[in-house]
Amino acid sequence: MEKHQNISWWHKQNDSGKDNFAVEYFDTQEKKERLFYPDFIIKTVDNKIYLVDTKKDATAKSTETKDKAEALQKWIKENQDKYELEIIGGIVISKYPNWLIHFSDVYIYENSDDWNIFLN
Repeated sequence: MEKHQNISWWHKQNDSGKDNFAVEYFDTQEKKERLFYPDFIIKTVDNKIYLVDTKKDATAKSTETKDKAEALQKWIKENQDKYELEIIGGIVISKYPNWLIHFSDVYIYENSDDWNIFLN
């Protein structure tokens, strides 16, 4: 990320703690509320904030990832008006030669139309 010309700064989050950004989500497998800490917060030169969680193929297909992805989209829609910068969030996967981001309201891993090139 240091070499990408459109990134002003980025922050790698921890998996817990009050000093990290988290989104509440309902874990449909465990049947309880949990907190989701996206892996990275990225600010771009064009004044966008990205809240992204990186996944590999197996975890990108999981029910837990679906729960987290949809909760993140809901949080963005409910909170965007509170911030001056545009907030974009989603699950990010590597598909050589690109990184792809999924930021639709409904997370369906297999729907290729929902994946876009991340930070083109």
